[in-house]
Amino acid sequence: MARPKNLPTTIDPYKVIPKTDTRYQLDLQPGDNSKAIGVIMQFNNLPTVDLHNPEQVKDRINLFYNMCFDNDFKPTVSSYAAALGYDRRTLWSLMNRTNQGWANLPTLTCDYIKKGYSSLEQLWEYYMQNGKINPVSGIFLGKNNFGYVDKTEHVVEPRATLNESDLEQKYLTTSDFDDSDFD
Repeated sequence: MARPKNLPTTIDPYKVIPKTDTRYQLDLQPGDNSKAIGVIMQFNNLPTVDLHNPEQVKDRINLFYNMCFDNDFKPTVSSYAAALGYDRRTLWSLMNRTNQGWANLPTLTCDYIKKGYSSLEQLWEYYMQNGKINPVSGIFLGKNNFGYVDKTEHVVEPRATLNESDLEQKYLTTSDFDDSDFD
């Protein structure tokens, strides 16, 4: 079969991709950044929620998801934390109770926050499975925000070593070796 004439014979690694090739461009529309900044500022301007009041926490989480829904905004871990009045690291320590100050919080408060956080993970999985997020970005987010890992573990078990007579017995008795070949 003949090679088509219009295909290049070599690939130039220094060739600039033309702007008309949309495969390598971000899918940004005019106004996307303004919309995102507006929603983020709304989250940042909310007063810090009273963590000792579980109903206030629940209402704030519902407000967060309603704001995301109304503005067609993909919820993020950092925006979730901002809606509660914290940053994502503080949110993580809150959920895992790694800070002694969080130990006295009502269990219901922590349950609400964890359920809201679980919703973020469910959305992330949906986005990943349905091509709604760049796979590399998605993997990065899964590792950093939801504890996913990408590793292979090898279990190495030590075996008992054989002494010289055991080695001779194992290999010389099972082989067709005739030591008369070396006389």
